[in-house]
Amino acid sequence: MSYSRWSNSIWYSFWAANDAQTKDEQLLSLWYSMDKTIDWTYSEITHITESDIQRRYDCDIEESQEAMTYINRFIKDVDRKFESIK
Repeated sequence: MSYSRWSNSIWYSFWAANDAQTKDEQLLSLWYSMDKTIDWTYSEITHITESDIQRRYDCDIEESQEAMTYINRFIKDVDRKFESIK
């Protein structure tokens, strides 16, 4: 599932397909540019802040705020998926 694409955002972000079976292993691909393509696990991304995004991607505050909207959508989607599995 894509949260953003480079055609309308500085970010390309999507729930990456992988063989993960657990909630904590789910991956969010959050790409700022072709040299900053970082994949985050659910357990990593739930602890990230806007400041962490700025430092890791060398982006400005508005861009980190935008990234946080995609991160929050991913977290909600993963939570919803794994809630329905219970």
